[in-house]
Amino acid sequence: MQADALQIKILMDGYHQREAMYITQQAEARKAMLSQAQANRNPRPPKFMPLIKAAPTNN
Repeated sequence: MQADALQIKILMDGYHQREAMYITQQAEARKAMLSQAQANRNPRPPKFMPLIKAAPTNN
């Protein structure tokens, strides 16, 4: 009977470890998804690249 109880305890510990891992993975995925959504909502402004260059002056 003690062996059965030990096996059940081991199974329950494994279940709790997997459950904790799942919760951690879900939190990381949610964080990544929210940061990606925030980046899409607030994109970085483009770099200023002048199209017209000033002609050299000959004084």
